[in-house]
This record gives sequence, C-alpha cells and structure tokens, in this order.
Amino acid sequence: MNQSVLNNIVEIKENAQRVFLAREQPDIVELEQANLNAEATGQQMLGELNELTPQQLAIKEEKEDEANKVLRDLMKDLTQCLEFVGYVKPQNKVYSLTRDLHHLPLVFALVTLNALQYLEYDTFVYSLVRPKKEMLLDGPHFITGLLTIFK
Repeated sequence: MNQSVLNNIVEIKENAQRVFLAREQPDIVELEQANLNAEATGQQMLGELNELTPQQLAIKEEKEDEANKVLRDLMKDLTQCLEFVGYVKPQNKVYSLTRDLHHLPLVFALVTLNALQYLEYDTFVYSLVRPKKEMLLDGPHFITGLLTIFK
C-alpha cells in the first residue's frame, strides 16, 4: 500500500464526491467550475457568478452523501485488507463492545461507599484492610478490581 494514498485521503474523498456528482449532474459541476474560474480571474467582483439553485444544492448534497457512504464501505474493505496483510497498529484501535452506560460513575461511587463501611484503614500497613477475617472483601483486592474495570 502506498503511504501517499493514506496521507491524501481527504483529497481522495473530495474527488470521489465530485465524480459522483459529475456522473449524473454534469451541469452542476460545470457551473461550479465556471464559478471557480471566475473567482480565479477576478470576475466575482463584477457579479458574474452563477449561483446554484436550491434544487441543484439539494442534488449536490445528496450525491455527496452517497459518495460518503460508498467511501465508508471502501474504507472498511481497505481496513480489512490492511489488517489481513499485517499493516495495522492494534493499540490504536478502539473497541466499543457495549452501549454507553451514562450512570456508571454513580454505580461505582455507591459500590465504593458500600465497600468502605466494611473496610478500615490500618496505619501500620498503610492500606485498607478487613477488620474481621470472616469478611470476603479486602482493600487492595477491591481497589485493584476497580482499577481493572476502569482501565
């Protein structure tokens, strides 16, 4: 895979949007190109720019959305191919396996407050310990478990 392709993905996206629009609506592309040329030559001061109609703008946005959908599918396929050949950095991937849990901080705060009533601080060990040996909860193990969940 050529590194320049990965670096120029925005340009590829813009070109794909332009091609999708040009396939079915070449008049809109020609009008936009004429406006770009007029701006480059300084004719925009003379009021010679032709604006797109609302219908043309809607068509343009529709084609851009269609191009974005095709590009997303292309990027998924490209990612799978790159992963297959080993061109991947797994530490940069983010996996979202569950939906967002908006009340999770509250739940863990309540669990921690509940657990603290069964633990006491020992000044000789400098840690939370269980006062009775019959209790299953221990301070360092509880904190390690919370850190593992939060990570």
